[in-house]
Amino acid sequence: MKIDKIFGLGGCALPVMALVFFLCLEQGASGQVFSNGDVFVAVGNASVQWRHGDGTLLKTLVAPVTGSNINTTGMAFDKAGNLYMTMFDSQAVAVFNNSGTFVTTFGSGYNSDPESISIDASGNVYVGQADGSHQILKFSSTGTLLESIPVVTEHRGSDWVDLGSDQCTMYYTSEGTHVKEFNVCTSQQLSDLNSTALSGNFAYAHRLLANGDTLVADSGQIVRLDDTGAIIQTYSVTNENTFFALNLDPDGKSFWSADLFTGDVFKFDIGSGSVLLQFNASTTTGSVAGLVVKGEITAASTPRTGSCVTRNARFWFTHAFSSDTNCVTLLRALQANVGGISLGFIRLPLNFENGDNVKDVNDALIEALGLYWKSSARTGEASGTQNAKQPASKLCNQRKLLSIELIAATANVELLGTDPADCMYTIHGVTTNFPQNLLEQARVACRGDDPTACATMTLLLRKFNQNGVAQNFVGNDLTQCSPTNTALLRSIGRDPTTQLNCPGLNSSCDTAEAIVFKNASNPFAAARFSESISLVKYQSTFSITTSTTNGTNVVSTLPQPTCALGGPGAAWMITPDVGQAGRQFTVDTRNSNVQTVLSVFSGTCSNLTSVTCGTGNMPLLNQSEVVFTTDGVNTFYIVAESANGSSGRLTLNVSSP
Repeated sequence: MKIDKIFGLGGCALPVMALVFFLCLEQGASGQVFSNGDVFVAVGNASVQWRHGDGTLLKTLVAPVTGSNINTTGMAFDKAGNLYMTMFDSQAVAVFNNSGTFVTTFGSGYNSDPESISIDASGNVYVGQADGSHQILKFSSTGTLLESIPVVTEHRGSDWVDLGSDQCTMYYTSEGTHVKEFNVCTSQQLSDLNSTALSGNFAYAHRLLANGDTLVADSGQIVRLDDTGAIIQTYSVTNENTFFALNLDPDGKSFWSADLFTGDVFKFDIGSGSVLLQFNASTTTGSVAGLVVKGEITAASTPRTGSCVTRNARFWFTHAFSSDTNCVTLLRALQANVGGISLGFIRLPLNFENGDNVKDVNDALIEALGLYWKSSARTGEASGTQNAKQPASKLCNQRKLLSIELIAATANVELLGTDPADCMYTIHGVTTNFPQNLLEQARVACRGDDPTACATMTLLLRKFNQNGVAQNFVGNDLTQCSPTNTALLRSIGRDPTTQLNCPGLNSSCDTAEAIVFKNASNPFAAARFSESISLVKYQSTFSITTSTTNGTNVVSTLPQPTCALGGPGAAWMITPDVGQAGRQFTVDTRNSNVQTVLSVFSGTCSNLTSVTCGTGNMPLLNQSEVVFTTDGVNTFYIVAESANGSSGRLTLNVSSP
């Protein structure tokens, strides 16, 4: 439902009203100031209700403008505690001080219908506009217009904005079906957060969570997306069909949302989805088009303690749980991270691990322990064990090692409250701060296909986790207790990985190793890749492994080479980001000590098309060479085998100009 229909504007902006300096107070005594947990509800008529966290109405703040039905929408607080409120059809932003007194209007030059606000760590203010130019406006803290940012839109404009912790990635919705992204530092449009469209007709307000998830008011429901854009949870209430406003509670465990039409306001528990509190804003306009909570921790302006307090991975994985609720434990850290954790390539909890048929933080703990206490050199099975003793690929091994440090780093950030930017390290003789979005960078590396990038990030996280181990905890309720029995931890740990998410040897299509060139910043730069393997370790036939809903595996064979009889071999892949349109690749098996067959396929593992095939067309030891060109769309699979079932050492060389 578009807001112009709701407000009856027909897409036409009203002129800015003349300012009249007054404040209308309905309830509450003078001298009160905003407190953390107070809820502010935009109710139209240039008004916002100031309520306590239990829903009790304290005052109604009114911006000093003339006219009727001056619609109010998104709001935000600056570091001084001032409340910024957008006035949708007045083309203005009102500012109240922390006692609710109107101070001034902020900025100027709004093109049409300012709707939301995000304030970065430096105090710069970003305003999303629903109509007109659709541009996001960037102001200095004093209201000077710094930049008008053009962004790709869907049904509307840059309606609802939320800046990421890197201070560069702007997430926004455009009353469409995607959460869109734009880099405000490089002026570059990015890929949408969710590649699959949301089910609601219109996506409205949204908020980034500290753990990388995103909450989106998606009309008839609220959805929780993980850092890959996949829906992992939904929230709904009977007879509420237009969830529009959304903001986080300072406790980090709950959020607030409101139905635009009914005026009903809800506080939800993020983990369980249960409604913790409900009230009706009782508006004369019948709509609630925005809300904010004092003390909300946004991704762009997370408060910093200024202290670097950390514990290393060994500490977290030996202090798993305790009956003393004040003890610093991994379980408590996972609870602070909203009951689970994203590791980029998987999200914990992945499975039901403790037999209670509830996938919760306890399952996440069991799986986290499995990553640490089970071998990182082997991939797991659907049962959570490593009984098959399948060797992990280089990528899987590095993903596991990185995951261990990422879990520890997340615990340091979420439970101990340490901002990575408050810790420093020295590299090549230069001392620098860790990046504020360190966890996000780690998730991206862990999700990627480059083992070297994973290993590099593992070392960086290890430095961070070691950085403040000598510092005392900040907070009276944090206590260091005795470690948990390690034999018990080993016994309950369950490996959450499988061949599908953490591949073993690259002996099948699904476990094909990605070709990664060292010069990844320029995909068209001259590049070479070489790897040598012993075929003794590889099975004689290739297979596709897929997982069904009951956890069993279905195996089917790959197409045989079209030019010869193959034998033991391995598979590599060139993904579209490397195999861009028109890029030529030369592949050979020079330096192998067996006769070889090279095959190239394109498509998906379940639907492969032969591209080329070669055998013994190089003079030395009947080694092979093929040349092919990628299209930038499909994944290309290189299968290198020994001919006629022989065994030995195979060397694969890939080059591209």
